[in-house]
Amino acid sequence: MPASTEVQYIGFWSAATGGSFLAWAAKGFAEVEDATADAGTDRIAKTSHGYVNNDRVAVFGSAVPGGLTEGTCYFVVGATANDFQVSATQGGAAIDITSAGSGWSLSKIVVETFAGQG
Repeated sequence: MPASTEVQYIGFWSAATGGSFLAWAAKGFAEVEDATADAGTDRIAKTSHGYVNNDRVAVFGSAVPGGLTEGTCYFVVGATANDFQVSATQGGAAIDITSAGSGWSLSKIVVETFAGQG
């Protein structure tokens, strides 16, 4: 991996099965379950979520809220203690959430930048 490369996701392969892909995960993620999305306010609600503006997050699941794309990194904007909005860019406009979705979860993405090749 070249120096200055940012890592947001990691993958897992099995040497026992000839390198078959097993799974992927957000690097350094902290999953938030039981969050809800409100299409009327474009806010994601979760009591005491702990996110602050400019944190990177991604949504995952069987039916993510409308207007969001599974696995895409978003930036937290308009954070309060119990809800927040997400933006495609740091400090940008909130994304229009068009439906609540179901069976989804949210993860904070911790980006790591490698200082040297490795």
